[in-house]
Amino acid sequence: MEHGSKISYCQLVAQILILDGVLTDDERAFLGSLMNELELTDEERHEVFDNVNLQDPIDARLATLDKATLERLIVDLK
Repeated sequence: MEHGSKISYCQLVAQILILDGVLTDDERAFLGSLMNELELTDEERHEVFDNVNLQDPIDARLATLDKATLERLIVDLK
């Protein structure tokens, strides 16, 4: 996965996880392990959290991801 896709992917996951207004410990751990797996730096992790806004349309982020990444998203969020 390309650098920009990694950031968009994690932002999308974060946005979905906080849609209900609560980020549980399990959800936080899941997001942390995802960012570890994708080898995001501390700076990239801050970029993920600094650019997540519940009012942003999800489809704009989805459009930046390729088909394989979208398929992974479906699996990751099950």
